[in-house]
Amino acid sequence: MGFLIDTCVWIDVERGLLAPADVATLTSNEPVYLSPITIAELRFGAEVAQEPRKPAQADPCPPRNRDRGDRLHRAQRADPAMPQG
Repeated sequence: MGFLIDTCVWIDVERGLLAPADVATLTSNEPVYLSPITIAELRFGAEVAQEPRKPAQADPCPPRNRDRGDRLHRAQRADPAMPQG
């Protein structure tokens, strides 16, 4: 099967809010995929990060989406085949 991992998950990993081991635990030995949109968003974010951040800029991952436990549980509910641990 495999897993398509969203941009916010990779941002959380980069910020230290989610450990790479958590992603590895959820995906097990399944392949992990990035969509072209995710790649473009990450590249854009890296380019913008080189410029000073303006307070009015919207965060691509609002705080309500950063709750690691909530994100993992939503992913598990969406795919019953996902490991439940």
